[in-house]
Amino acid sequence: MSAEVTHGLSPIGQPRSLGYFYSRTAGFEPRDRPSAGAGRRGVRHHPGMRLSGCIVLVALVGVCAATAAAEPHGRVTQASIGAAPLGLRGADYTRLLSEKPFVTRYANGTKRLAFANAELSVYLGTSGRGVRIVTAAREYTVTGGVGPCSALSKLARTHRKLFPHAMKTPLGNGPVVYRVGKLWFTLADPSHIGSITLAAGTPSVQTLVGGAQCSPAGEEEEAGE
Repeated sequence: MSAEVTHGLSPIGQPRSLGYFYSRTAGFEPRDRPSAGAGRRGVRHHPGMRLSGCIVLVALVGVCAATAAAEPHGRVTQASIGAAPLGLRGADYTRLLSEKPFVTRYANGTKRLAFANAELSVYLGTSGRGVRIVTAAREYTVTGGVGPCSALSKLARTHRKLFPHAMKTPLGNGPVVYRVGKLWFTLADPSHIGSITLAAGTPSVQTLVGGAQCSPAGEEEEAGE
C-alpha cells in the first residue's frame, strides 16, 4: 500500500515558492512580475510633451532673468555691495549693472560712476579700477537687515567689532563714521545710518561723509561731493 506524499518540490526537485501555493489556493497561476526596465519601456512620451517641457523651462529662465535685472539691490558683504565688487574697470561695472552711469572726472585722475537705477556710486582710482563703492539706499543691507536709515543701535547689536573714526577739526572731533572690516558707515543723524561704503584701504572721514546720505524721513539728502 503506497501513500502519496505531498511535498513542495518542483518536477526537477527544486522547492516551489510561496507564491505557487498561494496561487493554487486562490485558483490562478502566478505571473512573473515585470521588471522596472520593462515598465519604463512601456511608457511612451509624445514629442509634444518634450516640446512643452522645454517651453516651460525657457519661460522660467526668462522670468528669473527679468526679476534679477529688475532688482539691482541686495546684500552688502565684505566683498561687494549688491552685485558690484571692488577691483573692476568702468566698462565691467556698466555691463554688470546693465546701466550706463553718469561719469564725474576729478582733477587727480579718479572718476565717479553714478548708477541711478542701482543706486550705487563706484569710484575708480588712478588705475581705472574700483576702489570704493557707496550706497545710501535702504534696500542694501548687511547681516541682520541693517542698511542706510537703520538705527545705529541695531548695527551695534548685530556687529560687535564696530570701530568709530572721528574727523579731526580745529575745534576738536568732527563727524564720526563707523567701520566693520572693509565697510564704513556714516551717520544721517546721531542715531541713524546715512550710507554704506565698501572701500579698499582707508578713506578719509571727510570723503565718506561728503556723499549722499539716507534720510530717516524717507528721502536721500545730497551733501555734495
